[in-house]
Amino acid sequence: HLGAIYNFYMNTLGRDSFDGSGSIIRALVNIPDFIGTNEFCPNAAWIKSTKEMYICPQWAVLDIVAHEFTHGVTSATAGFINMNQSGALDEAIADMMGVTIDDDWQFGEDQPEGVLRDLSNPALNQPPSPDRLFSSRYYCGEQDSGGIHINMAIPTKAFYLMTT
Repeated sequence: HLGAIYNFYMNTLGRDSFDGSGSIIRALVNIPDFIGTNEFCPNAAWIKSTKEMYICPQWAVLDIVAHEFTHGVTSATAGFINMNQSGALDEAIADMMGVTIDDDWQFGEDQPEGVLRDLSNPALNQPPSPDRLFSSRYYCGEQDSGGIHINMAIPTKAFYLMTT
Protein backbone atom coordinates (compact mmCIF):
# COMPACT_ATOMS: atom_id res chain seq x y z
CA HIS A 1 0.00 0.00 0.00
CA LEU A 2 2.85 2.41 0.71
CA GLY A 3 3.94 2.36 -2.93
CA ALA A 4 0.41 3.08 -4.17
CA ILE A 5 0.02 5.93 -1.68
CA TYR A 6 3.42 7.41 -2.53
CA ASN A 7 2.65 7.17 -6.27
CA PHE A 8 -0.74 8.86 -5.80
CA TYR A 9 0.76 11.76 -3.87
CA MET A 10 3.70 12.10 -6.27
CA ASN A 11 1.89 11.60 -9.59
CA THR A 12 -1.37 13.35 -8.72
CA LEU A 13 -0.27 16.05 -6.30
CA GLY A 14 3.46 16.42 -7.04
CA ARG A 15 4.32 15.67 -3.40
CA ASP A 16 7.48 13.65 -2.72
CA SER A 17 6.67 11.72 0.49
CA PHE A 18 4.82 13.01 3.54
CA ASP A 19 7.17 15.96 4.03
CA GLY A 20 7.56 16.92 0.37
CA SER A 21 11.30 16.22 0.59
CA GLY A 22 11.40 12.52 -0.26
CA SER A 23 11.75 11.20 3.28
CA ILE A 24 11.62 7.45 3.82
CA ILE A 25 8.10 6.24 4.57
CA ARG A 26 8.00 3.84 7.52
CA ALA A 27 5.06 1.78 8.63
CA LEU A 28 5.52 -0.60 11.52
CA VAL A 29 2.96 -3.39 11.57
CA ASN A 30 2.15 -5.72 14.46
CA ILE A 31 3.24 -3.38 17.22
CA PRO A 32 0.75 -4.44 19.92
CA ASP A 33 1.78 -2.12 22.71
CA PHE A 34 3.68 0.96 21.61
CA ILE A 35 1.71 3.16 24.02
CA GLY A 36 2.28 0.96 27.07
CA THR A 37 -1.34 -0.02 27.72
CA ASN A 38 -1.77 -3.31 25.82
CA GLU A 39 -4.86 -1.69 24.30
CA PHE A 40 -3.64 -0.28 20.98
CA CYS A 41 -4.98 -2.93 18.59
CA PRO A 42 -7.08 -2.72 16.58
CA ASN A 43 -5.86 0.72 15.54
CA ALA A 44 -3.45 2.68 13.41
CA ALA A 45 -1.62 5.92 14.10
CA TRP A 46 0.82 8.45 12.68
CA ILE A 47 3.50 9.09 15.29
CA LYS A 48 4.56 12.70 14.85
CA SER A 49 7.72 12.45 16.96
CA THR A 50 9.20 9.53 15.01
CA LYS A 51 7.56 10.33 11.65
CA GLU A 52 6.25 6.81 11.14
CA MET A 53 3.02 4.86 11.16
CA TYR A 54 2.09 2.12 13.62
CA ILE A 55 -0.56 -0.20 12.24
CA CYS A 56 -2.19 -3.30 13.67
CA PRO A 57 -2.09 -6.11 11.07
CA GLN A 58 -5.83 -6.28 10.50
CA TRP A 59 -5.92 -2.52 9.83
CA ALA A 60 -3.17 -2.55 7.19
CA VAL A 61 -5.70 -1.78 4.42
CA LEU A 62 -5.29 0.86 1.72
CA ASP A 63 -7.62 3.60 2.98
CA ILE A 64 -6.45 3.33 6.60
CA VAL A 65 -2.76 3.40 5.65
CA ALA A 66 -3.44 6.36 3.32
CA HIS A 67 -5.27 8.09 6.19
CA GLU A 68 -2.27 7.71 8.49
CA PHE A 69 0.16 8.81 5.76
CA THR A 70 -1.98 11.92 5.27
CA HIS A 71 -1.57 12.71 8.97
CA GLY A 72 2.14 12.82 8.15
CA VAL A 73 1.44 15.31 5.37
CA THR A 74 -0.72 17.54 7.56
CA SER A 75 1.81 17.26 10.38
CA ALA A 76 4.50 18.55 8.02
CA THR A 77 2.32 21.32 6.59
CA ALA A 78 -0.71 22.45 8.57
CA GLY A 79 0.34 21.85 12.17
CA PHE A 80 -3.17 21.06 13.36
CA ILE A 81 -3.75 20.74 17.10
CA ASN A 82 -5.17 17.27 17.72
CA MET A 83 -8.35 18.39 19.47
CA ASN A 84 -11.71 20.04 18.85
CA GLN A 85 -12.34 21.54 15.39
CA SER A 86 -8.66 21.60 14.41
CA GLY A 87 -8.35 17.90 15.17
CA ALA A 88 -11.64 17.14 13.40
CA LEU A 89 -10.37 18.93 10.29
CA ASP A 90 -7.13 16.92 10.43
CA GLU A 91 -9.11 13.67 10.70
CA ALA A 92 -11.42 14.76 7.89
CA ILE A 93 -8.57 15.52 5.49
CA ALA A 94 -7.00 12.15 6.32
CA ASP A 95 -10.29 10.35 5.59
CA MET A 96 -10.80 12.35 2.39
CA MET A 97 -7.43 11.26 1.08
CA GLY A 98 -7.96 7.68 2.28
CA VAL A 99 -11.20 7.26 0.36
CA THR A 100 -9.84 9.10 -2.68
CA ILE A 101 -6.90 6.70 -2.96
CA ASP A 102 -9.17 3.71 -2.23
CA ASP A 103 -11.77 5.04 -4.73
CA ASP A 104 -14.98 4.69 -2.72
CA TRP A 105 -16.90 6.59 -0.01
CA GLN A 106 -16.53 4.07 2.80
CA PHE A 107 -13.56 4.23 5.14
CA GLY A 108 -12.07 1.07 6.64
CA GLU A 109 -14.42 -1.34 4.90
CA ASP A 110 -11.64 -3.85 4.12
CA GLN A 111 -10.65 -4.53 7.73
CA PRO A 112 -12.43 -7.20 9.83
CA GLU A 113 -14.69 -4.78 11.73
CA GLY A 114 -16.23 -3.49 8.49
CA VAL A 115 -16.98 0.10 7.58
CA LEU A 116 -15.66 2.55 10.17
CA ARG A 117 -17.10 5.69 8.54
CA ASP A 118 -19.28 6.46 5.52
CA LEU A 119 -18.46 9.84 4.02
CA SER A 120 -21.63 9.85 1.93
CA ASN A 121 -23.92 9.25 4.92
CA PRO A 122 -22.43 10.08 8.35
CA ALA A 123 -25.67 8.97 10.05
CA LEU A 124 -24.51 5.39 9.37
CA ASN A 125 -21.32 5.90 11.40
CA GLN A 126 -21.08 4.50 14.92
CA PRO A 127 -21.87 6.63 16.72
CA PRO A 128 -23.98 8.47 14.14
CA SER A 129 -22.08 11.60 13.13
CA PRO A 130 -23.24 15.10 12.20
CA ASP A 131 -23.40 16.11 8.55
CA ARG A 132 -23.68 19.84 9.27
CA LEU A 133 -22.44 22.21 11.95
CA PHE A 134 -25.76 22.79 13.69
CA SER A 135 -26.77 19.13 13.70
CA SER A 136 -28.06 17.67 16.96
CA ARG A 137 -25.28 15.08 16.53
CA TYR A 138 -22.52 17.71 16.80
CA TYR A 139 -20.33 16.74 19.76
CA CYS A 140 -19.20 19.40 22.26
CA GLY A 141 -17.76 17.25 25.06
CA GLU A 142 -14.22 16.33 26.07
CA GLN A 143 -14.12 12.67 24.99
CA ASP A 144 -12.27 11.76 21.80
CA SER A 145 -10.21 14.97 22.10
CA GLY A 146 -13.34 17.06 21.70
CA GLY A 147 -15.10 14.78 19.22
CA ILE A 148 -12.49 14.74 16.47
CA HIS A 149 -13.65 11.37 15.08
CA ILE A 150 -17.31 12.44 15.25
CA ASN A 151 -17.30 16.06 14.06
CA MET A 152 -14.90 15.23 11.24
CA ALA A 153 -17.99 14.01 9.37
CA ILE A 154 -19.05 17.59 8.63
CA PRO A 155 -16.17 18.42 6.26
CA THR A 156 -16.11 14.87 4.85
CA LYS A 157 -19.80 15.12 3.96
CA ALA A 158 -19.09 18.48 2.31
CA PHE A 159 -16.25 16.81 0.37
CA TYR A 160 -18.62 14.07 -0.75
CA LEU A 161 -21.24 16.60 -1.86
CA MET A 162 -18.70 18.76 -3.74
CA THR A 163 -17.23 15.83 -5.65
CA THR A 164 -20.36 13.93 -6.65
